[in-house]
Amino acid sequence: MSRDRNSTAAKVVFLEIDCVLLTPIDWRAPGNLHACDVFDASGEESFGLARALRMVVLRHFRIRLLNELCSDTGAAVVLLSRWLPVVGSEVLSDLLTRNSVYDWYLHRDVACTVTDPESKRAAVEGWLSRHREVREWIVLDADAAELGFEDPVPVHPRLGFTITEQLDAVHRLRPRLPERYKSRHPDASAIVFLDIDGVLLPTACWSLKSAIDAWQRLRWCTDESERELIYTNDVQFSAVAIALMNQLCTRCRAQIVLVTSWRWHHSQEYIRRILSSHGVAEEHWHADYACVDTGGGKRADVDEWLSRHAEVTAWVVVDDQSGELGFADLGIDGEQGLTISSYRRACELLGAPVGADEHHAFLGFPR
Repeated sequence: MSRDRNSTAAKVVFLEIDCVLLTPIDWRAPGNLHACDVFDASGEESFGLARALRMVVLRHFRIRLLNELCSDTGAAVVLLSRWLPVVGSEVLSDLLTRNSVYDWYLHRDVACTVTDPESKRAAVEGWLSRHREVREWIVLDADAAELGFEDPVPVHPRLGFTITEQLDAVHRLRPRLPERYKSRHPDASAIVFLDIDGVLLPTACWSLKSAIDAWQRLRWCTDESERELIYTNDVQFSAVAIALMNQLCTRCRAQIVLVTSWRWHHSQEYIRRILSSHGVAEEHWHADYACVDTGGGKRADVDEWLSRHAEVTAWVVVDDQSGELGFADLGIDGEQGLTISSYRRACELLGAPVGADEHHAFLGFPR
């Protein structure tokens, strides 16, 4: 069912595509190699650039974040791209809608009049002068600060639009976060203590060709932003495990708390961004979503977290070494990660057992 574009929005997202929805790393993703060759050869000449943009595939998680931003705030998207004077608004609008940005989230007056990158601020002012109904607006552009926009949403040009920028944008366009960004159950009584390696990122995932290359790069990479890019774009987490984790939380009304050894080397925000980019639903995170590293190992870390949350009545540790650590053993094979059998066991421990013949429609599995 088609719907008309928005013409009455009181909130607007002025959107640059380059380095926001389409980063340099995205251009070189396997599905975009031909488009990248065309883009590099075009020198941003009109015909070549338009041809490349008609072939390029945007990262689905960025599109999901943009759609959610518009849905949760009632904002409409207006193009503020440096490519506008080269290819026009039709090519760029088509790029967005072809990659599943909902057409009704685009403003009817879909583009600012950009003559060159330096004119963006004047272009926004000109657009706003034609739309007095707009009360709140933000700019998503990696160069927004340099272009003179005050207090812009900071977008890293190599990372692009992530959950961090989305949350910041929601804060700015609405006085408070929408309910789905909050802990769904502030006093959640069911908790999933989550490991990553061997669970959502099983050993089998590292045998893929792209992952082998990513592993070599990770071994020598010390830049945190670059490592995050590699984990987000080049490392393939288990889609089945991610789907099962989301279903486990939904079925058992449980929330996620990190107990992964990644905590020892990375910030909890870094870990959450990576998992969110691979599909772990935002509404499943607990407000206090990471165990403190007590220095006594995972068992001590879980005990410390539970000591601060007396409301918890059921919990499970989803870890391929849970039995060895003294927790209930879910039978997770680190080679395969979270599977249906370990999912069933976790549901039992959280008080929501799965029937033997229950149809797992959420994964398309047979009875």
